[in-house]
Amino acid sequence: MSIYQDTAIELEKHPELHSTLDTYTSIADYYCDVLLAFLEETKETWRRNSKTWRSAYMDYHLTMTIHNNAFIEPMQKQVLAKIQLTWDDFKKKKIYKPIQKRTCVSMPH
Repeated sequence: MSIYQDTAIELEKHPELHSTLDTYTSIADYYCDVLLAFLEETKETWRRNSKTWRSAYMDYHLTMTIHNNAFIEPMQKQVLAKIQLTWDDFKKKKIYKPIQKRTCVSMPH
């Protein structure tokens, strides 16, 4: 996470880039939140011998990414309505096929 902090510090040195800094820090904060949630989820639910374990957080946020980078809540609500899924569906490990196709679980070993 140091790379995100170092980049923000460098951007702060350039007043003409402050709007870029705001955008950058918002996106970096979002990514950090996702990573921290993923780490917590793995601590609570991951089993070493499971070949089918999936992260609800990663599946959800990857889904948002492939749908026009839906990083803000109103955009996420639109995507969920469009794909007819809810956050609870992701928590229950309901498979969203476009994401399943992009993961190593779906690739031949």
